[in-house]
Amino acid sequence: TWEEDRVEDVFSELAGKLGMKIFVWTNNAGLVQYPSAPSAEDTGTKTPLAALNQIMTHKSPALYILKDYHHFMKDADVQRKLRDEVNNFRKADKILAVTAPVVDFPIELEKLITVIDFGLPDKNDLKELVEKMKNNKNRKTPMVVDMTEVDYEKLLYSVLGLTISEAENVFNKTLIVNGKLDVNAIPIVLKEKQQLIRKSGMLE
Repeated sequence: TWEEDRVEDVFSELAGKLGMKIFVWTNNAGLVQYPSAPSAEDTGTKTPLAALNQIMTHKSPALYILKDYHHFMKDADVQRKLRDEVNNFRKADKILAVTAPVVDFPIELEKLITVIDFGLPDKNDLKELVEKMKNNKNRKTPMVVDMTEVDYEKLLYSVLGLTISEAENVFNKTLIVNGKLDVNAIPIVLKEKQQLIRKSGMLE
């Protein structure tokens, strides 16, 4: 998936139910507990192997989100470390989740990995996005929704196939052009969506 924020939200809810902590790794910040300040970092765990070594020292069950880690899994040392420790991860109730926009794992690790296709947002997700944007007190321009329930459903349907980030950008551009989300916003949204499809060369 491209939607790392949605993955974090879903895993945060899952970890809460399981009573587990969450840690997020990037090669820029290292391994930090989630949620944390944007500036939080652990300089000692920025390398892929250092992150794995640190994970092995944790005693409590936890869920680890490793962002773009697939790039480093082609390294022979990383592969060996993962293969050596996979059983220890399972015994210690540690879940490693690698987020990536593409499935690109080396053949040496294929049997150890379960691939989950994190689907695009449905209408309920998009409705939550609209409500979140409406209730955002930090918006410079209030988001006004002025349409019937039927037209509102058409609006949500018009952005199906986009990520949350793409849908939010489309709504913001529409507000700039139209001033509010009403029935006149629907063709504007569809036009913006077509431009995104043209850019990506695909339609979900």
